Amino acid sequence: MELDTFLVVFALLIALPNLSMCCYKCGPDLKCSCTDILPGMIAMDCKGRKVNIRQVCETIARIYSNVSDLNIARNNIGNFNVEDLNHCRNISSLNMNYNQISSLPNGVFKDFQNILTLDLSDNMLDIYNKTAFNPNVLPSTLTILKLFGNFREDSKLGKNFAYPDFTYLRYIGLLQMDGVDTAFGPQYKNSGVRNLTLSSKGPLGFCSIKDIFPTTFHSLENVRVLDVSSCRIENIYRDAFKNMKSLEILDLSLNRRLGFSSLMNISYSLQFTNIQFLNYSRVYTSFGTGTILLNRDLCYLRNTSLKAMAIDGNKIQMIEKNTNLLLPKQFETMYAQENKFSFGLYLIQLACLQNMLHIHANNQNKMHSPITYLAEPIPKDDNDRSRDSECPFMTEESLKSIAKYIPHCTYFPKNETVTDMKPRFPKLLKSIYFSGCNMAYSLDNTQINIKPSNNSLEVLDFSRNAYHSLSGKIGPFPNLKFFTISRSYCSFISSDILSMENLENLQLDQNYLGGMFAQQEEADTFEYLTHLKTLNLSTNRITVLQKNIFSHLENVEEIDLSCNNIEMFDVDVKTLNNLLHLNLRGNAVHKLNHVVRQLLEDNSERIGKNFTLDLRNNSIEYSCTNQKFLYWLLDHKERLRGFYEMVFFRLNGSSVDANAFLRDVPHLRAQCRSYTVAIVLSALGVLSACVIIIGVISYKKRWKLRYWYYMTKQNYFGYRRLVNDYNAENYRYDAFISYSDHDLHFIRGEIIPRLEDRGMKLCVHQRDFLPGIPIQDNIVDAIRTSKKTVVILSKTFVMKQWCIFEFNMARMESIDKRVSENGCLVIVLYENVPAKIMPLEILDWIDNHSYISYTSDPDGQPLFWENMTTAIKR
Repeated sequence: MELDTFLVVFALLIALPNLSMCCYKCGPDLKCSCTDILPGMIAMDCKGRKVNIRQVCETIARIYSNVSDLNIARNNIGNFNVEDLNHCRNISSLNMNYNQISSLPNGVFKDFQNILTLDLSDNMLDIYNKTAFNPNVLPSTLTILKLFGNFREDSKLGKNFAYPDFTYLRYIGLLQMDGVDTAFGPQYKNSGVRNLTLSSKGPLGFCSIKDIFPTTFHSLENVRVLDVSSCRIENIYRDAFKNMKSLEILDLSLNRRLGFSSLMNISYSLQFTNIQFLNYSRVYTSFGTGTILLNRDLCYLRNTSLKAMAIDGNKIQMIEKNTNLLLPKQFETMYAQENKFSFGLYLIQLACLQNMLHIHANNQNKMHSPITYLAEPIPKDDNDRSRDSECPFMTEESLKSIAKYIPHCTYFPKNETVTDMKPRFPKLLKSIYFSGCNMAYSLDNTQINIKPSNNSLEVLDFSRNAYHSLSGKIGPFPNLKFFTISRSYCSFISSDILSMENLENLQLDQNYLGGMFAQQEEADTFEYLTHLKTLNLSTNRITVLQKNIFSHLENVEEIDLSCNNIEMFDVDVKTLNNLLHLNLRGNAVHKLNHVVRQLLEDNSERIGKNFTLDLRNNSIEYSCTNQKFLYWLLDHKERLRGFYEMVFFRLNGSSVDANAFLRDVPHLRAQCRSYTVAIVLSALGVLSACVIIIGVISYKKRWKLRYWYYMTKQNYFGYRRLVNDYNAENYRYDAFISYSDHDLHFIRGEIIPRLEDRGMKLCVHQRDFLPGIPIQDNIVDAIRTSKKTVVILSKTFVMKQWCIFEFNMARMESIDKRVSENGCLVIVLYENVPAKIMPLEILDWIDNHSYISYTSDPDGQPLFWENMTTAIKR
């Protein structure tokens, strides 16, 4: 299509400044800036630099002969002569807007053979006065001409007032100028203008066309794009566009006085054009009562070539039933954003739009700022307009006939009640955009069957709504590729809702799914998404991810987990053989485990594409224990997004920026080795000190430790006699006699007979110890089952190992168990023992406790045995 070619060329001309490779100072006194746009072509920008146009052109001739684009706007040039522009004759684009230019001298552009674009907008040229402005002064090679802002709202319209005659410009394709309330003359019938803009929605333009009559654009037979947006239009008459046979794009938006009263006239006249796209957005005020779209408004569109229509921002609340049947067969795209749609039968009749591909219905119920109320005209209430029309397609027979040949399309009779509603999507529908519509729903175990089941839906955008909980099943969507419920306050979504087997892009960001992902039972949320390539879970308050959460995403290439609070990214990634892009920005990650790092490297090598990793705004640990990860980051810094924005943290809390990291990390291994030696030596020193301290304490407490050992051993593993357990009042023996075998004669001759004659029961090891039991166990048992332990202290006693053992066990028993019984140890000093041969334990005990001294004096004997008896029975 020729129009498409023109639009592509126009877009390239606009985009050229953005394709710059370098920028440098140039022009007179280097006040301007130059940019290389294409090989051998330079764009010079002198906008607002207070330069003289002649100096600029002379500089171009002398130094910058390959300048093709010159912007000299906003320099207050005023009027100029032919010589001023003489040296700029080779440029292809000239922008002279906002320069107070009121006239163009004859022949000023005579030698401009290469110029294609000329911008004279927002000057003081009286272009609508036939006697004051000569259009033929403009270069004949022009394809784009901009004359916005040369008509002032207070200008007087005289008898010579008319649109300028640009018939001379045979190659003109795009013409932009102010829209005034008059008709285009017959000279435009053979004009080359294909794109005509009269809009005032830009910063420079002015447009005031109250009425569009059949004569207004009658001569514009070759125009394909007509933009009369924001022109204060109030009425459009029946044949307004009838003669514009080449018209493909018509923009009537932002005419808030227009309303829907004229829409039937517009649709009627468009039957005679080649209309492809109609923009009828914002023709109604933002405030006031809602509107209704009637059959009569769109009826004649049935007989047009219309493919797309925009009705954004019109406060539409309802569409009359059967209206969908009146749109043309080839209709593909509807823009209906920023309205107030409520449920109606028109939704049940969506299937009647048999070739519909795209529905854009974002921002329903949008609130508008009250400040704009004063800037808008008085609300126009045209809901009481007649519903009748002469349109032949509105008859019952015609509507039934249309519905008959469209599969699953239902015609609803005018006055009959509808009882059977089976909503269906158009089979070819590919995308639905319903974002930011204040929908607040929770679907709990809900089953919604989408018809037809073999639908062609590829894009579903339901973001910026409120779906707190989504469970159940909606579908099928066999061809769905993109699905988003971003920023929808969602805290739960079931795997059944996501049973979209061919889905490739899932956007769940800016929700509250963190709590759900922390639960083990939700580890299969993505189990059906085996073809998913992009998963966005950013800003979901995620702290923990179940290990198998991504195990079914075999084809995923990108995972976005940014802006959460994840400390450990410890998930099973062994099945993610296509993962190349991982975004963990804005979390609390300290390090990335080896498995994840190796996976990214292996995938990159196998697929032949570079992997990317984003770890900005995390808590990456800069320490010896993390040095393997740090060296990995150093080796792959080109794959880290925003590497020079990264910050690392030492264990003491101080930070290291990326530049310091690059400078210091190569030396980290050597530092860690020295630290390792110091740590090992310190550890050995501490260990040695601990061993010494423990050894000293153990030696000092050796008898207590041995006592505890034997007590524990006897309690749990020792031999037990078949008698009742003893207690403080019921011991088996009155005394256990501890002595040296060298003193056995004293024991047998004196101790045993004298004490047993007094009714005491004694335990003597040669007589009472059980055979086959370890000696130490017999000793401990004798001490525990005897009320007292009597130590016969002699020189040989302190030399015997078992004697010392008996003394210390009795001492520990006395200290730990018999404190309330005044102890259990009785010392009998049988003979004088030198202190130097006494163990410290015995010497300490004698120094701090009373003992009984044996005497062979007959006079002292009775007192000795009396004291001994008392000590045992006490």
